[in-house]
Amino acid sequence: NALLEQLSQQLKNEQRSVVRANPDLSRTIDRSATSSPFSAGDFRMWAEGDNDKETSQPDQADKLKGTFTVRSAQNPSSAIEMMVVIIRPDGRVLKGSEWESGTFETPDGRKVYSAKVVFDYNKGESRKVSFSISGEDFLKGNYTLQIYHNGNLVGQGYRSLF
Repeated sequence: NALLEQLSQQLKNEQRSVVRANPDLSRTIDRSATSSPFSAGDFRMWAEGDNDKETSQPDQADKLKGTFTVRSAQNPSSAIEMMVVIIRPDGRVLKGSEWESGTFETPDGRKVYSAKVVFDYNKGESRKVSFSISGEDFLKGNYTLQIYHNGNLVGQGYRSLF
């Protein structure tokens, strides 16, 4: 047990250092582990301040913007709804205005989302989707971007503000 705990801690430390070295690191979730036919990847997330200029300094940021690419070989053409969840360095979900945020159901229970994106999707295409979330009091540290479809996590990315 002690050896397993030690190896687990080493893996967590290595993952943290990889995220610090590459703040735009993204991870696509294995679709076989979810009931969603979609996967999301190619994440890009950035902070903007005055005059819509990109910044990496949290005290100058007033919104987070981003893009991700959605793919599915199974889903028929239709309107798709996905939830964007941004987890702040303090573990809380970043919420924009009250009408932009809300809750949704996952297999693990109710979860708060930062934004909902709705878009048309054609079977087999790679579709780039964008989002923008206004906020206040951005913190230094790592932000986690999670994308959900039908309550299932389909992709995850990271961004640091310092």
